[in-house]
Amino acid sequence: MNNTRKIIIIVYFILVAIATIYVPWRFVTEGKEFSINYYTLIWSPLSPAVVDFQRVILELISITAIAGIALLLGDPKFRKK
Repeated sequence: MNNTRKIIIIVYFILVAIATIYVPWRFVTEGKEFSINYYTLIWSPLSPAVVDFQRVILELISITAIAGIALLLGDPKFRKK
């Protein structure tokens, strides 16, 4: 495995860790649910809020897709074709 692939994989795991530790929140008040762009650490939850898991999953899928494309483009066999 060359250095480019190692760097891409390390950055991928760092971004996955950040995306799962620093999460978006969805507020639930009076039976109504709304989502705003409010991020905070997973261990410091907000009072009437729950983690917005749909957005977390979307972030993880996006990070994985970008890392996969970067690994594909960083592959020397792919560049020769």
